[in-house]
Amino acid sequence: MIKSIISGFNLIPKETHKSLLYLQIFFLVTALFEIITIYSIGPAVAIFLNNDILSNEKLIKILTFFNLDQLLNDNLIIKIFLPLFFLTFFIISQILVFLSVRLSLKVSYSIAKLLSNNLYFNGLKKNISELSALNTNRLIILLTEETDRFIYSGVMFLLRIFSRILVMIIFLISFVFINFYLSMFITTFIIAYYFLFYKKIEKKLFENGKNITEESFKKVKTINETFTSFREIDIFNLKGDFLKDMIKINNNLNDSKFINSSITLLPKYVLETILITSVILLGVISTLYSQDKNISEYFIMIIILIFAGYKLIPTFQEIFVGTSIIKSLNYTIDQLEKHNIEEIKKEEFIKNSNTNLTFENLKLENIKFNYNEEQKLIENFNIKLKKGDKICLVGESGSGKSTILDLILGFRKPIKGKIYLNEKLISNSSGNNDIKSIISYVPQKVLLLDNTILKNIVLNDQNYDGDKLKEALKLSSLDNFIKQLKNGLNTKVGELGKNVSGGQAQRIAIARSIYRESPIVILDEPTSSLDIKTSKEILENLSKLENRTIIMSSHKIDEIKDLKFKIVNL
Repeated sequence: MIKSIISGFNLIPKETHKSLLYLQIFFLVTALFEIITIYSIGPAVAIFLNNDILSNEKLIKILTFFNLDQLLNDNLIIKIFLPLFFLTFFIISQILVFLSVRLSLKVSYSIAKLLSNNLYFNGLKKNISELSALNTNRLIILLTEETDRFIYSGVMFLLRIFSRILVMIIFLISFVFINFYLSMFITTFIIAYYFLFYKKIEKKLFENGKNITEESFKKVKTINETFTSFREIDIFNLKGDFLKDMIKINNNLNDSKFINSSITLLPKYVLETILITSVILLGVISTLYSQDKNISEYFIMIIILIFAGYKLIPTFQEIFVGTSIIKSLNYTIDQLEKHNIEEIKKEEFIKNSNTNLTFENLKLENIKFNYNEEQKLIENFNIKLKKGDKICLVGESGSGKSTILDLILGFRKPIKGKIYLNEKLISNSSGNNDIKSIISYVPQKVLLLDNTILKNIVLNDQNYDGDKLKEALKLSSLDNFIKQLKNGLNTKVGELGKNVSGGQAQRIAIARSIYRESPIVILDEPTSSLDIKTSKEILENLSKLENRTIIMSSHKIDEIKDLKFKIVNL
């Protein structure tokens, strides 16, 4: 448990540590006002009962301590003063409690924002190989639901735990001075009650917490598979199966949430019933069997205990619920810790590569690469390109065409061999920033943003060049298609480009690579969704770009045999 709390605190961004310190101080002030409110109710009630409060030694000591003993000389003033004193502190206490909750929410939202940003930042920092080893659906769950669960359940408890424990300790110590034996009995009973209840449900909380995380992951996975493979689901009549799976997932997920929420609420209501019943019975017994005339003092003590119990039980309950939540979040905290979350470094994604770099030559020397030991993919591959060269890697599916392009891009590292850019070794450098700064890339699976065609071509270029754009549209054979659209370049392509065909998406990606004017253009099967005529037209346009080095992969040798492409067979 302590380990989980420490791990939870370690996940909280350092930027919020100062705010956490101020919040704890504010909680302590709030706690002090709560305590004063509780112990001012007794004298206030005594006034209403016409009890001889002025002879109470404890009250006299308190008034003397605060230099208010002169009030004892005026019975009317003190009868007005004490109730107003209680009311004033009660109102202030309520305001402070509200403000402390509001402030803790503000700090929690701040932590949630920073933690989510940091987690996303750590995802962006990963290279292709690292991302390939990750399940993106699980990462989505961590970035969304699991981060929210950790913050709005776990961190909210962590923010208040120390102040609530302090309030509890002060209450328990002060109860001893009211009635030692009764206080010790109540304290021991409450602590033992919550401890035994927690031990009883501890294992169930962890199992349900893990189940919530896993079922949430399955839910996102199923949703993604449903709407990215909707055609296959429809054709193969799988809608009923997917619906059945989703119903099962939702049942498991919400049952676990319900059980965890309900079992943590139960002890509060049981304990309140036991305590209030005990206090009432104690009051009745004291009334029936007490023979002295100070029965009202017992009544005042009972009222103090009831009011204190009203404040103390929620404190115990909050500690119990928070402890239970942390237990149920153990699995989530472990998952977050595995990502070694670092805080955002603003300079990380600044274009620190050499943007003035000019391309002279690229050399792959004795390259060896394979994904596993059993299957050899690339063995002793050599090639050298100079500025303006056009080459096409040709081979059957699985021959390593895309892998060689990934090696050039720095997405993967060769097992053996070296890659040089302008005679400088780059295959061992992290990120390959130099070569990335001078490359445009068209992948097999084109990424289109859920935005306009214009945005998908110019990307983050806010002040785009109209002439460059016009040239890109022409060379990618996209200009005629744009003219046919009602909204032209402002046409929305939809989520994952669902409003355009595969061939249109490829031409948009080619236009994007041309617009960037990079010295090197890498195209991985760029015309797989295009007809022969359009393919030849685009490739002919690319082959005429004298100052661009084109590196392409294709299994369609017919479309390049009459062009200025050097064919490299794999």
